[in-house]
This record gives sequence, structure tokens and C-alpha cells, in this order.
Amino acid sequence: MELQPGRADRAPVEALVRIMAIFASIGGLTASVLVAKVVPIFAELFKGLEVELPFAARILVTHYMWISALFVGGAVMPHGCH
Repeated sequence: MELQPGRADRAPVEALVRIMAIFASIGGLTASVLVAKVVPIFAELFKGLEVELPFAARILVTHYMWISALFVGGAVMPHGCH
């Protein structure tokens, strides 16, 4: 079998893309677990200190479950896109 001009063997590229998707998924799931487990601990800590948090921190503390769900969705999405 002879390769056509302009076409290379795509198998190594496709394997690399799969590996990158797996690493992105692992990263997304790890970030999701960290957000779901660590943010509530810090929320209680700051609530006990009675200090006002910066805007970004308030958003993270109040909406951490939605943010965690976005990480899971981002982790699962690459597997459904081939």
C-alpha cells in the first residue's frame, strides 16, 4: 500500500490525541474532586472568621457544586467526541 501525497499515517496522531484526552479527563476529574472536597472546608473556615471574601472567592464558595459539575462535564466530553 502506497501513501497518497499529502496524507501521512494518522494512527500516531490519533493515538496522541486519545492520550491527551485521557490526561485532560483525569485532570478534570481531579479538579472536580478537589473543588467538591476542599471548597466546603474553606467555606466553613471563612464563615467562622466572619471576614468578607473577595468577589471571585465568594462565587467559588457559593457555586462550587456547579463548578465541580463543569469540571466533570469537561472531563467526560473528550471521550464522546471521537
